Amino acid sequence: MEFEPNNSLLKLSPESVEAVYKEYNLKNEQSVNESVAILRKWMQQQQHFTRTDFSDNYLRSMVIGGKGSVERAKSYIDRICTLRTTVPQCFGDFDVKKDLNYVFESFIPAILPNVTKNNHRIFVGKLINNIKSIEQIRDYIRFSMWLIEYIKGCDPIPGYEVVIDLSGSGVGSLVHFMNTMELRNAIEIYLGGYGMKMKGLHFITTSKIIDAVISILKQIFKPKLISRIFVHKNYEQLYDAVERELLPKDLGGDDRSLSEINNDWLEAMSKEDFKNYMKTMNMAKTDESRRPSDKFCEEYAGMPGTFKVLTVD
Repeated sequence: MEFEPNNSLLKLSPESVEAVYKEYNLKNEQSVNESVAILRKWMQQQQHFTRTDFSDNYLRSMVIGGKGSVERAKSYIDRICTLRTTVPQCFGDFDVKKDLNYVFESFIPAILPNVTKNNHRIFVGKLINNIKSIEQIRDYIRFSMWLIEYIKGCDPIPGYEVVIDLSGSGVGSLVHFMNTMELRNAIEIYLGGYGMKMKGLHFITTSKIIDAVISILKQIFKPKLISRIFVHKNYEQLYDAVERELLPKDLGGDDRSLSEINNDWLEAMSKEDFKNYMKTMNMAKTDESRRPSDKFCEEYAGMPGTFKVLTVD
């Protein structure tokens, strides 16, 4: 299962790749390939997986996200396949431009092209209008899974600086429609299933309503992750954590507008090869009747909706 990525969406130098390997306890490309081969052989032996033909790039991203541990990579793959089975409402097949246009009328998301000096990717989401329904949030969650599947299929960077710009209107509507359980499920998929590493969560707002948002997050995150939440009153404060020149001009940066970058992502995710790729990935689930029952009870009892508090690497 593969697709042809748009390399301009996610720029990466050989030096950054080398630095990431070093950070995540990987010696070199050969050691990564050896781990991928071990992981692939293990997958083919798992009778409860409905698909095992993941791309080398996908498996490589899991190995890196697992800090070089094949056992941890196995856990991520098992969990993401299980989550597709137990919380299917967070996934789906759709046309990102035709079916989800109404989502982007309120919230514009994009992963920026360049990495930070610490070799982290930057995700920026900007709230531009009131959230009109809980379905907007639910469809954004489904869209975010497509976004992550794209990067897992072509990018080795697991660490992310997440920037949420709430400096405009609509903060109250976001809190009004936010569902704690659905947010908990989504975050479990991001971190526990895909193995994403949240290096910082940056809110830009002067509204006191942000206290309610952080209160909800504290019900989900462990203290280490809570310590990575920051509230900035303006863009200048954000620049202490994320280099200004990497940010879109909406946030005072040197890159193109967030809408332009978002449009590039929508174009890439509308390509037939990627849509076919997503149809295949969405079928990568588990058949629990073929999993040893003691193993399921040990690792996944209580899913969905009663996930343990998240741990952080």
